[in-house]
Amino acid sequence: METLPRSLLAKQSRMQWLFFLMFAINFAMVGFLSIIMYVTTHEICNDYEARSFLETAKYLPLIPWQIPTYALGFLSLMGLSTFAKYILHQYQYQLPIIGLYLFDIVLCTLITYYLNFSYKGLYLLVVASIFLYVNVIGARILLLIVALGVFIMMDYDLLTVRMNVVSLQDYLNYYS
Repeated sequence: METLPRSLLAKQSRMQWLFFLMFAINFAMVGFLSIIMYVTTHEICNDYEARSFLETAKYLPLIPWQIPTYALGFLSLMGLSTFAKYILHQYQYQLPIIGLYLFDIVLCTLITYYLNFSYKGLYLLVVASIFLYVNVIGARILLLIVALGVFIMMDYDLLTVRMNVVSLQDYLNYYS
């Protein structure tokens, strides 16, 4: 492992702290959204309002316990993946890092699915970490194209047109 100048190490350290702060914010956001969906689904069942909810929502929601369990579980796997990328980056192992990024994109897609496509900010977290851990320019560009391509497909609802999901707005409308 080559040594880096002190100023570059300080800059790298600040960027990593910023990234970990972004990860914590995303973790809180995913937790918040998944708990809203979980609690609202239970409230609907406890109040015997399923029929009126389904008239407005049009689709069956996911099983309530699966939403926070899988979303936060997959996000925890992303955290482990980030830690592995940090370790591999220290030893300049780029090929496993690229594989972990593809794994992260799959995890982001699963999390987005379990949140009913309500939150897509995780893809931007992946994009930010690509700049942090991928040194090879060609690999960086390819990963950016893949991550941003999936983000665009999710953000412009190109997949939700074909999928039956309950939107976050449907959950929030229950309380009005």
